[in-house]
Amino acid sequence: RQCSDPFPLSRRITELYGLGFMTVLFTDLIAAAERENDTLRIPAPDDWKQGRTLYGGLTSSACLYAARELAGEARRLRSALISFVGPSSDEIVARAETLRAGRTAATVRASLMSDGAAATEALLTFSDSRESTLDYVSHPAPSVADPDADNVIDTSAGGGPTFISNFELI
Repeated sequence: RQCSDPFPLSRRITELYGLGFMTVLFTDLIAAAERENDTLRIPAPDDWKQGRTLYGGLTSSACLYAARELAGEARRLRSALISFVGPSSDEIVARAETLRAGRTAATVRASLMSDGAAATEALLTFSDSRESTLDYVSHPAPSVADPDADNVIDTSAGGGPTFISNFELI
């Protein structure tokens, strides 16, 4: 699908806050993804890079996004083995294949390529929810004070990897 602006929400936020650069939101990246059969193509903007490669959370998410359709929406992700085998930049291409799908679980392999070379391999296991005879006691999380506004980490001066601008750090 062709779109005149592949990152409309990111562009609106950039304009709204008067940023001198555009930070591409993860939701815009996924919306700009093109799926054809078992192949998923996702653009890789520079602001998601850490040096010469993309942030690992983005490549892992691309693998999960490619595999999710094969596993079925009702099944929850139970296990993920992610291996970063090479750098990923520019456009990334993810392919997924079902290794085994049973009555209650599925195992899917997702392979991510960049510039024609292997970048990330993921082995993902999904399964249905089921009743358990075990009874776990849930303990509430401890209460903590809200972070002070002056504890915000300022990355605008170029400190840290580029992709860090996609997160609100406190």
